[in-house]
Amino acid sequence: MLDIMLEEFPFASLWNTGIFLFIAFAAIIYLFLLPQEKNHRLWKTVFFFIGLIVLFIATGSPINIIGRIQFSVHIIQVVLLCLIAPPLLLIGMKWNIIHRLIQYELISRINSFLIRPYVTIS
Repeated sequence: MLDIMLEEFPFASLWNTGIFLFIAFAAIIYLFLLPQEKNHRLWKTVFFFIGLIVLFIATGSPINIIGRIQFSVHIIQVVLLCLIAPPLLLIGMKWNIIHRLIQYELISRINSFLIRPYVTIS
């Protein structure tokens, strides 16, 4: 029954090319534009790319359309977006650029304000 409903959607609706281009742009930035760390291992890069793939599967694949129809698939999408992709992306992140940004006074103040519990809850 679900495959009959999905046949009505065009290819561009099922596979979101905008999200694919965003994720491809993030991969290019990660590989070529961010500075290399001395102790950055290959497995961290693999985790980052697995996180990008999970992010694309949850938002740019037909799971996004099916999740609007079936609640159980929507919950799978939420689990992928909230519990699986962020840890993979954080494990694979290159932290030296973050440490350089935090050294600036303005960014340090913004960061210290945003991580307060009453700000993050609201």
